[in-house]
Parts: sequence; C-alpha cells; structure tokens
Amino acid sequence: MSPASGKNLVFLGATVNNRSGGAAIVGVGFKLHNDRWKAGQWDDSETASYTDDTTDAQDSGTNDFALFTTTNDDGFVVQSLDKFGIIGIDVTTAEVGSPTYVVEYWNGTAWTDLGTIEEPTDYDIAEHAIVFSPPIDWTALAAGDTPVDTDGLTAGYYAIKVDASAAPTTAPLAKTLWVAKLYDYKEAVADNAVLNFNVEDSIGVALQAGESIIPYFGTAAATNSFSVRYREIG
Repeated sequence: MSPASGKNLVFLGATVNNRSGGAAIVGVGFKLHNDRWKAGQWDDSETASYTDDTTDAQDSGTNDFALFTTTNDDGFVVQSLDKFGIIGIDVTTAEVGSPTYVVEYWNGTAWTDLGTIEEPTDYDIAEHAIVFSPPIDWTALAAGDTPVDTDGLTAGYYAIKVDASAAPTTAPLAKTLWVAKLYDYKEAVADNAVLNFNVEDSIGVALQAGESIIPYFGTAAATNSFSVRYREIG
C-alpha cells in the first residue's frame, strides 16, 4: 500500500495471511523513502573502502549495482537515517561458485556479526531479502569512527555491511535495492493462519509519496494474502 497521486494515507494496521502450505515466517514492513537511505560497494583492499552507488541501487537499470566481486571480503553497504530490518535485492545476474557471505552491523566500535531472520544462501536471479531484528547495540556512525573517517561512510547513518568471506567466481549484480523497517513478524505461522498488526497510536502512521506498507512472507506462494487498514487525509 502506498499513497496515490494527490492523496495522503494514514496506516492503521494490517493482516498477513500465510497460505503457503506449511508453517512460515510472516511480517509487516514499512518501505523507506529513497531519500532516507543510500548504498554502495565495499572494496576491502582499499584504504577508503566504500564507494557510493546510491543512484544505481535505487533506479531500475538492469545489472548496474555490483553486490560482490571475485575477491574475498568485498561486498556492499546499506546506510540509513532510520534503523531498518529488511534489505530487498532484485538480482539480475547470478553468482557462480560456492561463496560464503557475512552480514555485519556497526555497534559503535566494530563491525559485528548480525543474526538474521533470513538471508540469501546464494544470489541467483530472483528477488532476495536480508531480514533481521535491529540489534540493541546497533549504533549510528559518528565522526571519529573508522568507517566514517577512513572508509567514506556517512556520520548519522545506521550501516549494514554484506561481504563475501569466500568470494564467488562470478560476482552477482542487482537491478535495484530497497530498504524497509520491520514493524512486526512472527515465526512458524501455521498454514492459513494470520498475523494481525495494529498501530498502537490511534492516530496511525502517515505515509508520504514514495513510502509504502509491505508484507513479508518467508515462504512465497501465489495464495498468500495481505490486507491493510488505512484512512485518507487531505
């Protein structure tokens, strides 16, 4: 759900129905406006490891965002002004090889392993998601931090770094990325059971142009369903 032209919407709640044929993780997310996040490549061999590539991350040009290289420890970084819980990745060139990937967050002192709800085991041609609960000690980057002063990341942003500790022999490429907050999720939702989510504040959450409420299904199925409660303003 996203605002139509000339309309402002207030999100009040949602129902996510798992119809995948078995128990699955389901959730409700809030896709961030593009001006709230940025992304780029990480070249671990360079002193300034980060190169911004936000334009390619956010547009729909095929094969223009490099996710990894064929060198160990290279990858990509997503930075956001808000804490988030989903990175969506539309892969259009598949990896080759048997790589090993590592997902990390900045805790104010060091890059730290991120326990994820879901992450790709391989980057084949498909839409993938890295899904996680924001760690309690996840800290916004600050002046004086090595990722800011040396590597070129941006102070005031929360960062997630994804790299290949064992690199692919052919590196995957993405068409586009997107970033979302994870409002709520539940593990092992039974087939034909639902997750109901209601905004605690009766006023609701206002959506601006370019923002949207999205479902998360751990198991894809054409019969899965998602309904949203909202009201129009303006």
